[in-house]
Amino acid sequence: MIPTRKQCEKIWQEYNIPAPIIEHMELVSRVCVFLGERLENKGEKINTEALKAAALLHDLDKIMIGRNEHNHGFLAAQILEKKGMVDLSGMIKKHALANIASTVNKPESIEEKVLFYADKIASDKIFSLEDRSFSWIENHPEAKKLILEKLPLLAALEQEILTKTDLKFEDIKNKFNK
Repeated sequence: MIPTRKQCEKIWQEYNIPAPIIEHMELVSRVCVFLGERLENKGEKINTEALKAAALLHDLDKIMIGRNEHNHGFLAAQILEKKGMVDLSGMIKKHALANIASTVNKPESIEEKVLFYADKIASDKIFSLEDRSFSWIENHPEAKKLILEKLPLLAALEQEILTKTDLKFEDIKNKFNK
């Protein structure tokens, strides 16, 4: 089952998701839809509706896990699976930063990659991967080594998506940072 926008809003209410997290998920969703539509126009087969819904719910567990990023994505995926939203759980389970180098939970489908990338460049507005990385390090100094190790993999994923969509990062930034 792919939830509607209204169903996503009910889930936010059910789990008391704070406004800043909702605003982030909404921006990630808009970026995902933009990239998904670009990919469709380039002939890529992509489930934009599932991608949009997954983006609207991807940080559902953010408050529950606190600073324990290790479980981020997995708890949200479990919650949604129990609600019958299995189509979203794979994307959500794989969107955490550490998964970019995982042998088990690395984003592989185009939807997983787009959600992963959109989440990494979107905060309250669009930032470059480098700027977001510095922000993550500031907020999670204990994860500095992990973040710096993942940056080349993030850059490669970004290049893959930008090439497939025939976009530059600035195109995305300019579209959403008005």
